[in-house]
Amino acid sequence: MFSAIPEVKVTPRIQSRRPGEESSMFCHVIGEPFPKYELVGNGTELQLHSIGYADTGAYMCQAVNIGGMTRDISSLVVQEEPTPTAPNEERRFFSFHDWGVSVYEPTACRLYHQIQATDIIPGTQLANARVVLSSTAEDGEIEEYVCGDKGINCSWGHAINVANRYVYVAQPRKDRILVISKIQMVVVDVVVTDKFPVELHYVPHLDQVWVLNWRSEVNQGIKTIQIIRDAAQKRKHHTVHPEPIDGQFDLVSGLFMPPIQVCLCESLYGRELPWMSLSVQVCLCEFVWERITLDVTTCPGMSQ
Repeated sequence: MFSAIPEVKVTPRIQSRRPGEESSMFCHVIGEPFPKYELVGNGTELQLHSIGYADTGAYMCQAVNIGGMTRDISSLVVQEEPTPTAPNEERRFFSFHDWGVSVYEPTACRLYHQIQATDIIPGTQLANARVVLSSTAEDGEIEEYVCGDKGINCSWGHAINVANRYVYVAQPRKDRILVISKIQMVVVDVVVTDKFPVELHYVPHLDQVWVLNWRSEVNQGIKTIQIIRDAAQKRKHHTVHPEPIDGQFDLVSGLFMPPIQVCLCESLYGRELPWMSLSVQVCLCEFVWERITLDVTTCPGMSQ
């Protein structure tokens, strides 16, 4: 017997309306067994009549079955001059290159938007990142570049889609992850990591991003793992380390994430568990998703 973690899609993804108009949102769900689901507090369809500015916000659809829980969000903006929104969900292709990020409409290969390497990241203030004082900035204001000043090329690592709302992309040489909003098409957050973040994995049912850090430009087999919680939520993010085995952060040689969509019911909590290989102990260890801890009680030895 197996179960599939629910897949949730809310339509429309974003809509803009005038005060006094009506708004509708729908929640589409699949899963095995078929999950219970609702637009939180409002059933499977939400109708808003005579909307006002106070209705601006994010509306969540939540689906639950034995395989886990998944959420998706629809955004409503109420303003006097609504922004035109597409009748169908638009797809975007992100290209990361030396001079920034280019976003394309994939069907026609049309350039949709560009984020320049020299663009300033709004509201960022990092103590351990390279910062510059702009001549146009007010006293005490610190401005941080997407990649660097003029003439400095970008260096990108792994990029992933998070809940169709954000793109998380690693910058290994800057020891950080940029969070790009797919709606605003700007960098909205900077997450500082351990040295040289290389691999990113999104776990939808927990809304977490797992990060594997090499700690050097060369893969020396001594790495760390960090987790970003509430990855799809609009907030300031930071990383946490898994609970250590022996009172210290464990160094690992690899992280092996299971397929997210299909999991065995016999697994703990009805889900497959991620595995990692420790660098010091000759052993394979499994993580417990909910507690972000390691279980080494049944670890088989690992050949060298």
